[in-house]
Formats: sequence, structure tokens, C-alpha cells
Amino acid sequence: MFDIPCAPEEAGYNHFFDNNPSPSWLVVATTHGHADMIDEEDYQEFCPGGPDREGMRALTAGSLAAFFSGILQKNKKALPVLSDVDAAPVPITAASK
Repeated sequence: MFDIPCAPEEAGYNHFFDNNPSPSWLVVATTHGHADMIDEEDYQEFCPGGPDREGMRALTAGSLAAFFSGILQKNKKALPVLSDVDAAPVPITAASK
């Protein structure tokens, strides 16, 4: 097994968020990993999955739908969904700028 971080600080999600212009949202599923979105058996050694793959996939689908509705369709009521930690199907942290 390799001893490397799944999302290294210098190339991970914080770096990506910090270098994107506003408006931007950072939604992190705190109990999940990359393997929840791909074929887990191929990458489990590097990025183990979380306890609720369907919840993670629902979070991803809902976040994308809210973002596209809010930005492309100018539906400002959709954007708060991206930061609503209480409504998320899995535990998250969220930030926006």
C-alpha cells in the first residue's frame, strides 16, 4: 500500500477552491472519499469509500443540479442548497465566495 494522501494539500480541493474566482462553492463530504464516485474495488486501497455511497452520489447530483440551475438558469433560490449542511444527504462542510 502507498503512503500518500488521497487529496494532497498542494493539489487537493482547498487549493482548487482558493484558486477559483467568485462565485465558487466548496462542498466536502467529510465521511466519504473519491471511491464513492467510481468503481470502488479499483481504488479502495488508495481512497477508501464512505459508509453511504448512494448518499454521496445524491449529494453530488443535487449539488450539480443546484449549481447549474442557480448559475445557468439564474435561479437564485437554488444556490443556498450548496451550503446547506443540514439538508445534505451525507455529512458535509461547505464554504462559498
